Amino acid sequence: MTRYFVKDFKGADCDPRLNSLIREVADTKVYVLRAVQPENVEDVKRRWLREAWRGRFTDPHFMYDRSRAKTQLWKEEALLDMQGALASLPESMSLEEEYLKRLLALRIKGLLESVEVLKAFVEGDSAELREAVINKYGRPKIPDAKDAETWLRRDAPYMVFDEESGVLQSLRLDAAQVAEAMVWALKQYRLDYHYEVIVDEKAVLVSVAHPVGEKMGRIVIPAQRIFNGVEVLRLIGHEIECHILDEMNAKSILHGMPRVSSELISEGRATASDAQLEAHFLGDTPLLRDKARLFIMTSKALRGERFGDLARWAHESVRSDITDRRDSLEEAWRLAYRVMRGASDGRNPYGYAFTKEYSYYAGYRYVQDFEGSAVWLASGLSTDNELRALSERYELTSEDLPWSPKKLAWSEELRDILFRLAGETPLKTEK
Repeated sequence: MTRYFVKDFKGADCDPRLNSLIREVADTKVYVLRAVQPENVEDVKRRWLREAWRGRFTDPHFMYDRSRAKTQLWKEEALLDMQGALASLPESMSLEEEYLKRLLALRIKGLLESVEVLKAFVEGDSAELREAVINKYGRPKIPDAKDAETWLRRDAPYMVFDEESGVLQSLRLDAAQVAEAMVWALKQYRLDYHYEVIVDEKAVLVSVAHPVGEKMGRIVIPAQRIFNGVEVLRLIGHEIECHILDEMNAKSILHGMPRVSSELISEGRATASDAQLEAHFLGDTPLLRDKARLFIMTSKALRGERFGDLARWAHESVRSDITDRRDSLEEAWRLAYRVMRGASDGRNPYGYAFTKEYSYYAGYRYVQDFEGSAVWLASGLSTDNELRALSERYELTSEDLPWSPKKLAWSEELRDILFRLAGETPLKTEK
C-alpha cells in the first residue's frame, strides 16, 4: 500500500504531550551567528585594507559584545527539561509519531550544541570554542579538501550566454533595492506576513532568522553592500526558495516542527541552486570556487594558519576571478573574516575556524549523491541519515508540498524588476 508523506504526517494522531513539546521546542531559538559578529569589524576592515594595499597582510584583533551570547545561556536548562520530557513520553503507536520524536530529539541536541558554542564564546576560552564549533558544525575531511583544491585548478568552462545575462551581471543594486526585490519575492509566496526584510548598518553578511511564535522572521541585508543582478537572483533562490521554503514546509507538515536538515544537506542544496543559476546566467560557476576556497581556508585555519596568511592565500587565489586589486583585497578580507568570525586574536594560536564555512562546498558535493531523492532534499523534512529510508517508504512530489518552489529566481518578471530598480531598460528576448 502506497503511503503519502504529507497526508500521513499532517493527519498523524500524535500524543498531545508530543505536540505541545514540539511547539515549545519550535519557540526556542539560539542565535550563534548574531553573537559572533564583532563590534569593531568596519574599523578593523578599513585599517586592514589600508595595510594590505601596502603588501602587509596583518592579523586583526576583533572585539565582541558578549552580552548578546550571555543572555541566551538560560536556554540550556529549559532545553534539558525538554529533553527529559521527550524521553518520558510513552512508546509511539505509529511510524509517523516515532519519526517526529527522532526529529525532535535531533532538534534539541542541535540547540544544546549551539548553547555550548555560546558558553565557550562568553568565557573567552578559544580552545573550548574551537571544539564546540567543530562539535556543532563538523570539520572538513582530507579527501574533500583535495577535491576542493582540484576544483579550483579546473579551467573555467566557456559557455555562450545571451546579452541579457551580461547586462544582469553589470547591474549595480544597493541594499534598499535588493530589499525591495526580496519583498516582492516574499509576496509571491504570501510570506511577507511571516518575514520582514531589514537593511542593517551593522550587518556584514546577508542572514535569515526564522519566525519564533508570533515574532516575524527577518532577512537582513548589509547596508554597505552593492550587489550585481545575478547575485540578487542567487540570493532569492538561496535564502527564500531554499532555506525559507524548507522551514515553512517542515512546520506545515511536521506539526509545527522547524526543519532539522543537517548543515550539509541544507547548505549543499542551496549552493547547488546557486551554481545552476550562475551556470545559466554567467556560463561559469565562480560561487563554487568561492565555496571551495572557504573549505580550503577552513582546513588551513584548523591547522593554525593566521588571519593574514589566510587572506594572502585567498588574495592569490581570487585574482583568477577578480582582476582589480582593490576588489581582490576586499574579497580576500571577506573570505578570511568568514572563516575566523568568533575569534578575537587573528594570530589564531589555538587553530580556530568557524567550521560552518566548510559545509557549503562539502554539502554541494554531498547532495550530488541524492539526485534520485531531489524532492526530499528540497523539502527540509529529513536528515541525511533518514532520507533514503523515508524515500523508500513514502511517496512525495513537489506538488504535494504546501510551499512548492515557483523558481522565481529564473523568472523574466524578476529580471525586469531588477532592471527597473537599477534604472535600466529590460532587454526583451525574442519569443
